[in-house]
Amino acid sequence: MPRGVTIPNGDPSSTCPSPWLGGNWDGENNTNQQLQNTHACSLPTAPIPPVRNDSPISLVERSRRSSISEYSSSNDGLRIQDFEAVLATSKTKDVTVHVELSIAEDLDGLLETFCRLKRLGHFLAAEQYFKENLQRYLEVPPVMIEYADMLLEQGNYNAINQLNLEDRSFQFLDEPGYTQHAIDYKLLQTIASIHYHGNFKWAQSYFDEWETHIHELISMPISLSSLQIRHIRYILEILSDMKLHSSFLKKYPAWIKSLSNVYERLRNEGRVWDVHDLLIAAANMDTSHNRWIDNEVLSIDGLSKFLQYWTLGAYDESTYLALLDVFSVLSIACMSTNIYPPNEENTVTAKRYLLCARDLATCIQKNSLSLIKSRPYIRWILAEESFTRMSNSTSSGDLKSHLANFPGIVIWVSTLPIYIPLKRENPGWPSSSDKPFNISLLTTALKVSQELQDLRMEALCR
Repeated sequence: MPRGVTIPNGDPSSTCPSPWLGGNWDGENNTNQQLQNTHACSLPTAPIPPVRNDSPISLVERSRRSSISEYSSSNDGLRIQDFEAVLATSKTKDVTVHVELSIAEDLDGLLETFCRLKRLGHFLAAEQYFKENLQRYLEVPPVMIEYADMLLEQGNYNAINQLNLEDRSFQFLDEPGYTQHAIDYKLLQTIASIHYHGNFKWAQSYFDEWETHIHELISMPISLSSLQIRHIRYILEILSDMKLHSSFLKKYPAWIKSLSNVYERLRNEGRVWDVHDLLIAAANMDTSHNRWIDNEVLSIDGLSKFLQYWTLGAYDESTYLALLDVFSVLSIACMSTNIYPPNEENTVTAKRYLLCARDLATCIQKNSLSLIKSRPYIRWILAEESFTRMSNSTSSGDLKSHLANFPGIVIWVSTLPIYIPLKRENPGWPSSSDKPFNISLLTTALKVSQELQDLRMEALCR
């Protein structure tokens, strides 16, 4: 397999090498500085000096200071009001014209740098960059949406609530071309409300509207934009929460099985980060609705084709980082009994994903050492730790049997259960004969998450 990424057949329970063990980190400042030097836009702040033309003028820009739009034509040439000059090819005299030109910010460039920091999980740096470069454009819908999406990825749901996105969505109802922004605002507000308040009111209110929207997206004959892929991602996250935590959604809608068509388009277009978003969002669905993932990634044949497709050619840090995150999330999903039933097949699948992630992490470590301080790398460490505990634990079966003796509801998140009492009973925790695990690597991952202000990864590390 090109560049060392192979179909795994080893044992992921063996020691996982990491530069975090016994080393220190000194690359963050350099990384942030490189990002700034590479992507930041230097915009002029001083007034534009007068323009000196050494040849006859053929075009004069509109000035906001002088009305130069009114002119008259004669046999002698073009005469412009408020200027004592005649512009004609027969004249050789130079003319100096003072004009004021509007300056347009390169928002695309600024947002690109901001989104890169978000993808890396550098949320503290992203917040600082936003305040310095984009804060004054917060009312511009694309800027507002990217900022709210950063807060969502970070896990800062309260900050999203404070943006009042639902109220802002109504300003676009009667404006053609802005319906996409209204959908974004509603989706973001709904997710924040679910996670921060446990409130499914908006999810239920807008459910039919989103069903219609998602059908339109999936049936479109043309490629979907990244914004539309984001809509699918948000809706899948909401559906997963509704299925798990509310009685409103009894089963997943049938259109989820059609996501394979969307995936094929994105794959053929080489849009690795959109593929990343789609696969991670779909990974939280139960296995009966993920047969398309089974065919494309889960089977040995599908996994081989997947790796060959995305890892051909020269090493690309962005592609490898996206794939590392995908395999780490899929491995964790296979270990979550809330998504997949606990059996030997799912354990083997989790192992296969994890070994793919390990190969990718090794390539990243060798070629882009600074990227070990990123969310995908931290998530891979968490996947390794989860699998080690699941493989070496002898008490997980005893714990399930113990909790089965109580009337409450048990929800499994990865390898840890959440018990919801029926009345006021407390099942306690059975004593374990397992040997204590080495938590040094996990502690380091926790410290890095705190340093990056990655709230989601920090919560998982705890």
